[in-house]
Amino acid sequence: MSDIRQDISAACADLDAVTEALAAVEAKGSLPAQSYEFFKQARNQSVQLGEIGNLIDARDTALAALNSFPAQKSPDNPALFVYNGISVPFWQGRLLLLQSYMGASWAIYDSITKIAGLLICTDGRAKNLAKPVKLQEDFLSLPNAVGARIQDHLKGAYGWPIGLSYSIRNWILHDGNSQDGIDLFRYSTPETGAYQLSEDGWSKIVERCNNRYKVDDGLTRLDPFPAIRDDLVAGLAHCHAEVDEGICFVLLAATGGIKLQARILLRRDM
Repeated sequence: MSDIRQDISAACADLDAVTEALAAVEAKGSLPAQSYEFFKQARNQSVQLGEIGNLIDARDTALAALNSFPAQKSPDNPALFVYNGISVPFWQGRLLLLQSYMGASWAIYDSITKIAGLLICTDGRAKNLAKPVKLQEDFLSLPNAVGARIQDHLKGAYGWPIGLSYSIRNWILHDGNSQDGIDLFRYSTPETGAYQLSEDGWSKIVERCNNRYKVDDGLTRLDPFPAIRDDLVAGLAHCHAEVDEGICFVLLAATGGIKLQARILLRRDM
């Protein structure tokens, strides 16, 4: 299993190597100006990647809060739970914490994908700066967005956890506790099942993954796959470890490729 922080650090090192190589030859270089302008972006991309560490910290904090929340009973009213110092019904705190966790998780993936997309997508997609590249919409689903078997590897090995997380993220952030009259969770209190999904809610998530996102439960490296329906929070933690690995595969393929491009193209002027 990869470590997202280490992988991001390695990607930054690739980009920093491009910046260093460019500085050594640009004044006397023979490449066209557009090539140098492309390689110059590496410095800012490295800075942006380095800032993602703060988002990872935020995600870790949100996950810890989710895990501890079922035990945070209000000292004044045992029917309520303490969320940020305020006593609230369990379902309400659960929703707010999940929104924080899913929002932070996908901020990480959107930030990484935006940079990787500039480096590895086909020109038609990478150069459309008005619409940053997205993990689910582009890397996983859009035909001809990226070559070199990247999409085959990503979808075949990580498609199911990506699709599940994306579907749950959209439900949590856009619909809250229920969607089209269907409750996401089976229970509203933790005594019977803090993070257990309802049967209809789980069916709707699977249906959306299968039909809209075109992923199924065979597209994973995990065996067995975590029982997300029984414990959404624990299941998502496993899913996000897989999504981390998948998106960092794309990122490192992108930054490693750009580093190699620079090394090959700039060596003539060294």
